Amino acid sequence: MSTLAERAVARTPRRLVLRFRGVSDRAMAWLFITPSVLLLLAINIFPLLWTIQLSFTNYRANRPNAALRYVGLDNYRDILTDPEVWHAMQATAHFVLWSIALELLLGFGLALLINRRFRGHSFWTTVILLPMMLSPAVVGNFWTFLLQPQIGLFNNAIAFLTGLNPSSFQMIGDVRLAPWAIIMVDTWMWTPYVMLICLAGLRSIPDYIYEAAEVDRASQWRQFWSITLPMVMPFLMLAILFRAIENFKMFDMVNLLTSGGPGSTTEVASITLKREAFEKWRTGYSSALAIILFVTRVRRRQYLREGPQPGEAAMSISVTAHSVAEPSSRSKFIASLVVVTYALITILPLVWIFLTGFKTPPDSIAYPPKILFEPSVEGYVNLFTTRSRQTPEFLASLPPPQTWYERLVRSRNMVIGGPSKVVPRSPTR
Repeated sequence: MSTLAERAVARTPRRLVLRFRGVSDRAMAWLFITPSVLLLLAINIFPLLWTIQLSFTNYRANRPNAALRYVGLDNYRDILTDPEVWHAMQATAHFVLWSIALELLLGFGLALLINRRFRGHSFWTTVILLPMMLSPAVVGNFWTFLLQPQIGLFNNAIAFLTGLNPSSFQMIGDVRLAPWAIIMVDTWMWTPYVMLICLAGLRSIPDYIYEAAEVDRASQWRQFWSITLPMVMPFLMLAILFRAIENFKMFDMVNLLTSGGPGSTTEVASITLKREAFEKWRTGYSSALAIILFVTRVRRRQYLREGPQPGEAAMSISVTAHSVAEPSSRSKFIASLVVVTYALITILPLVWIFLTGFKTPPDSIAYPPKILFEPSVEGYVNLFTTRSRQTPEFLASLPPPQTWYERLVRSRNMVIGGPSKVVPRSPTR
């Protein structure tokens, strides 16, 4: 190792050695990180400054050669007096507050139950985490199918439990139910995230604190309010902070689920911003709206951070013990029953979508939905093949199929398409 270092020093130009001989370690560190800092500033700060400049103009992106005129604070004044913007803010606040409240309630409750460490808790925790691993765009897409009035799983499940007609209500087509539909889907997707944060907070509480409380004959309810909740509160505030920031800028899931409809019932601020920028092409106006949303988000983040620090709650308790009693078998059974039930309800939409992928097109839109069906890979064949059927003459001119999948595609008078095997289209039948 020393020989290699000596060779590197020997091959370094003397002029370069003399230049850096008097450089301190601090200066050397800044020398290495300066290019990265400049790159990050160019990527993050420049667009922000450019947006601030555009917010004071009447610039339109679809008219780049038009005369640019500075309008001062007119864009900000128009936004703050626009009833459509305030309606979007109200829809955003309704979505953010209710979704965070439900996610916090369910996530914290699940974390308390899983923290009892019943048999199989690791497996069911993994099952509950599956919705969080999906993209919001994917979630919005398949929940649009699940919430269809007649063929969707949700309406038929409600009809099975209540006896209502599945087509008597529309979750994403009714003015009263659509806001709750996006809240329900967001809660389904992000409750596991809140659960993980709360579970980390519960696992960080020392066991000897509960042992000391049991020595003082404190009830379970008293331990929860005096120990558990105060010491988990920083983690709860962290979960609220993260979910508030993400939900305030939520776009893809809501856009695919309802597109802001019906009417403008679920038009959150991000959808309003998209329509002003890329449908009406009011770039200066949308830039001002983006700055207002950015300031609001930063201000909310500073407000939520003004909470107890992780060590403050623990500093107020001084005890000396070393272990805590294990939960009773009855409490573990109840906890496992609730967690398993929630996990099955959570995984049911994913299983239904997975099984729908193996249905034929008529079976996938059957009314009532078919639970027992003949499996088919026709959906996957259509996904990876050309959309139009080919003539028998064209198929006969191709080389013989080499794999079972290619034979299956040929049997449907189609050819495999894609970047790896491009086949020119022939006139359709």
